[in-house]
Amino acid sequence: MAAEWMSHHYFRTFHILDEKSEIHDAILKQRNFSVGVTIAKLWGNDDYVNSIDDYSNLLNTEIEEDGGYNIWIPPRVNINDRALSNPDLNTTLLNGIKHLSPGERREVRIPTSVKLAKLENDGAYVSVTGGLSNEWTTISEGIEGAFHLDSREIYRTPDESAELDVILSQIRDKASMLKVEELTIIPVHDYWVVSRLQTEAPEGISVISTPPQIDLIEGSYIRRELRQQIARATKQVTTESTDLSLLILLTSVTHMKDELFTTSLKSMNPQLYGNLDLILLVTDGSVRQILKPRSLPWE
Repeated sequence: MAAEWMSHHYFRTFHILDEKSEIHDAILKQRNFSVGVTIAKLWGNDDYVNSIDDYSNLLNTEIEEDGGYNIWIPPRVNINDRALSNPDLNTTLLNGIKHLSPGERREVRIPTSVKLAKLENDGAYVSVTGGLSNEWTTISEGIEGAFHLDSREIYRTPDESAELDVILSQIRDKASMLKVEELTIIPVHDYWVVSRLQTEAPEGISVISTPPQIDLIEGSYIRRELRQQIARATKQVTTESTDLSLLILLTSVTHMKDELFTTSLKSMNPQLYGNLDLILLVTDGSVRQILKPRSLPWE
């Protein structure tokens, strides 16, 4: 994805060298220019990584499509537990990648539910926990009474506001029919992202997930992890000379607009990343530049 982004962004063709570098995680080539790549997989300990690899391997035994794919698991989801509790999950995800074009990204609807309870006749609000907590004011519009909505089974809301509005309207409609101390379960969807890599990418599925206990909206965790990866990338850059250095941060966030890596980098001392040219964040099926090169070798 990073090579594709660079090709489109700089109007030049970049490709990954087959030969392994002794220092860098990968080398990109653009004619006579080389790009030293450090890949930072920000998803926790080896045990969790191994369990994610096992799940990827399971999906790869069932895949019918050609091409390379990424499945982006939202934060806080334990994918192995979720697959055990939802026997149709694998099929849903595999159907979701069908007919994707190279470079295309898509949301897949994962069936789930929320719980709504009416607490009192007085008041006009809905308290919300879980994935819809930011929408409590919208949900409360026109509500008569006090309610509580448990939306902890929603881990990622849809990109399109129209689809989110459908979910919120469904909840308000159910609220109007509830009596005090009644509880109802409302079927809804979680929205996970899948994407297809370019044609030259390796075949198969890669699952990108963070351990459910890691809070990727916690600034101190982001800064600590970012400093560690910048230090590793700097060591590679100073050990093996290339025309351009690239640090790729690969992780899982709910939506790209929610990422805190850009803000965290701006709060750091620029001398810490002074040896790096380009930093890209790859998450949610998208790529974002969070450090721009001061100059380019081909200019």
